Amino acid sequence: MSRLEDLRAEIVAAVDGVAGLHAFARRPSTARPGDAWTRWRSTERATAYGWLHRFAVVVYLPQQTEQSADEFVEEHGQLLADALGPVMYVEEIAPADLGSGDATIYALVITGRTE
Repeated sequence: MSRLEDLRAEIVAAVDGVAGLHAFARRPSTARPGDAWTRWRSTERATAYGWLHRFAVVVYLPQQTEQSADEFVEEHGQLLADALGPVMYVEEIAPADLGSGDATIYALVITGRTE
């Protein structure tokens, strides 16, 4: 397994430990509220011998209303950031829209870095 795949597996295990979330290494074909997956963002030189890897964790939120999505974030956001702490430095937690055209698909994106 490559270093990126090892990191991805560590992130998935951390997210899977949060009640109400189910983590996948990559986006599932049919996402349900509480499903989360990893996205590799970039790799850059950190030191002469090391690399800095950036990942995003995407969480599919309840779709009924914007308020239901916000309530899910309020309930799970800090727990998720705390769970990810041992495996990656969380840099940002932000809302996202996975929709296209006029369709809004509520999601949460947590970005961070790890060596």
